[in-house]
Amino acid sequence: RAAEQLTAGLNGVRTLTADNPHQQRRLLTLEYLAAQRLSCSKEQIELRRERGLEAASQAVMTGRGKNLMDQIRVLIGDMMEMENGLLARRSLEEADSSRRAASAMVWGILLVCVASGLIWLQLVHSIARPLRETAAIAERMGTGDLSVEVNVDGRRDEVGAMLQAFARMATFQREMANVAGQISSGDLR
Repeated sequence: RAAEQLTAGLNGVRTLTADNPHQQRRLLTLEYLAAQRLSCSKEQIELRRERGLEAASQAVMTGRGKNLMDQIRVLIGDMMEMENGLLARRSLEEADSSRRAASAMVWGILLVCVASGLIWLQLVHSIARPLRETAAIAERMGTGDLSVEVNVDGRRDEVGAMLQAFARMATFQREMANVAGQISSGDLR
């Protein structure tokens, strides 16, 4: 039963350490030592069956089985130490990677905020300011100031269309004011 469990355990370790050639070499040594230990146990069991308790006790007293187990324990300890070291290193690398990802996200968010602010300023500059100027022109025209000059600046968007309409309206209002002035001076042509 122990041999079956040992084989299953060693196969599991082989799978778990497949990416580590150093551990794979240690595993081969562990398999050899385990086979030697199982062989030693079988010999002692056979001695007990064939020659009795005294012969088996003498075989145990040689310390061969204990020496093999001590070597196995040291080797397993070394393997576990290496795996724990790898785990610690990978955990640190993962934590570092997480910190870098978080930092990249923070910088990305800041960059998006700055870019959004710049876009907002551009919108204010290209849309809101001309709309305020157009509203001021409309206000002046509404109070009778027809000397207003509307500067379209070659805009082809909605603000440009509105400025062109105001320019036409201002020109029309000036023409109508001239006509009204001519009529008031008696010129009915």
